[in-house]
Amino acid sequence: MKSYTNLKQSKKLAEILPIESADLWWNETKNYPEFIKTYHEYLSVSIPPIPCWSLAALISVLPKEVEIDGQRYAPCLFPIQDKWLLKLWYNSNHTITSPIAIFSDNLIDACVAMIEKLKKLNLL
Repeated sequence: MKSYTNLKQSKKLAEILPIESADLWWNETKNYPEFIKTYHEYLSVSIPPIPCWSLAALISVLPKEVEIDGQRYAPCLFPIQDKWLLKLWYNSNHTITSPIAIFSDNLIDACVAMIEKLKKLNLL
């Protein structure tokens, strides 16, 4: 199971998310990320590491609600067969609508895709 963003995803998210929201960092001399004890520790490294996000960190940066055309949507995560569905959900009068839905093989990729989509739509 994928536990954290890969290097490519990490570099992309570093352009979108606050660095302080990362809970891991890629060290260029290693091929796996390490935990950050404090943000100060991140800043004190001589070669700035690349921020990396765990699943918990990614979920924490997803907005609790997103407003689109006057409707408030909440992110919801569902397992569907061997994939994951992360979508924005609005339920009113038994009518369920979802303007954004992401299907993925794993939760990390689903969260990254949703963050990228929300950023593109200026909803993050």
